Amino acid sequence: MTDSTIESSTAINDLPAEIFEHVGKFLPARDLAALRVVNRDSNSKILRHYVTENFSTVSILVCDINSIRAAADLVEHPVFGPAIRRVELCVDSIVCNSTMPPRGPREAPEAIYQHCEVSADISKLEALNRERTNMSLDIGDYEDEKLFRQIWQKLKALGTLEAVHLTDVRVASRSPLLYSKFQAAGGFCYPVILDSNTLQWTICALGTLTKSSIPLQSLSMDQNRWALTINEGGWTRGGRQQKPYEDRKMWPRLFSRTKALRLAIFQKHCYRDSPLGSGFALFLRYALADAASLEKLSLELASSKSEDEPDQWHMRYDQRCDRMYLLHGINLPPGLKELELRGGQIVMAELADLIKGNPRLQKLALKKTVLIIGDNQTEHISDGQGEDEQVKEGLLQLVGETSIELDISAACIYVGPF
Repeated sequence: MTDSTIESSTAINDLPAEIFEHVGKFLPARDLAALRVVNRDSNSKILRHYVTENFSTVSILVCDINSIRAAADLVEHPVFGPAIRRVELCVDSIVCNSTMPPRGPREAPEAIYQHCEVSADISKLEALNRERTNMSLDIGDYEDEKLFRQIWQKLKALGTLEAVHLTDVRVASRSPLLYSKFQAAGGFCYPVILDSNTLQWTICALGTLTKSSIPLQSLSMDQNRWALTINEGGWTRGGRQQKPYEDRKMWPRLFSRTKALRLAIFQKHCYRDSPLGSGFALFLRYALADAASLEKLSLELASSKSEDEPDQWHMRYDQRCDRMYLLHGINLPPGLKELELRGGQIVMAELADLIKGNPRLQKLALKKTVLIIGDNQTEHISDGQGEDEQVKEGLLQLVGETSIELDISAACIYVGPF
């Protein structure tokens, strides 16, 4: 062994870049350190590609200033920053909407709150929230606004950001909020629906994203305890009229640079709200007005009850938010190719008019949707067919000749008055 020589590994650096990418894609993380012993330069190349493949998403808890600070540092990192392709804006289920009518004391099981977030200092979060609630969307010199502006500007300069996702999935893995602490913080005794007019941290994150003018391949949100609430200006418990949906000016600018959009929308209602669904249509009319780049659109009408996830939020309203009025006065973007509708009830004739009025639409998907037809249209239903086939046949009879692809799943038909 004393007479043996070790050949130089310099030649490894001359190998094609694809080889390093291949190694970085399939090599387990625990073996990456061994490469550093063999050759530092090749290890650096492999590690950079490994980071790109496996660390492309950064999750930011929007109401946790430490999380925002960490994200701002991360995007400045020479290796991790350029690897970011997707940003998850995680919301916190601790924030209460003070406009919700309690309708008397409610006793809820502690299991409902198992996914709520423990805040280090709830009082400070609530104080900041109250300070912002009645302000315009041009939020002042707050630290989170400065940090988010810095994050989006850096990602825009890198040119790597493709998708933004609103979720609370990551929050669910954090420490649960004890029911007693929730009550001590002044929370109502039922689960929380996050209101975009109240949750100004989310508006701050999205508002700064809008002003950065970053073109996105995809913008999406989950229904899971977070859905965009639509309020056309109902009435509060004290009889005061609420402000209209004041952040609606932000959405057209945000959607105008997005190619694929997936929204979960919950229609909020107070005691004397306007007719069910009108706020939904009003919002979409503004939000999609300038969405010239939009090619794929998915709309989910978030239900007040969920059979699939019993621990999900259950609002105890007397009214049911299940009528999808999105087809009233809505002009779909001219370049839209794919439309997906989830949940809710839709009048079949209105859906047929939508298909006929948008000849560029290539695909329509219906998921867990109820199609309403009148009593005089029962001839559209054929015996011996599954409900998905009935829906498809009824639509084709109303539309006539069309080349659109219909993807219908778990849909059903309701025969009766509209």
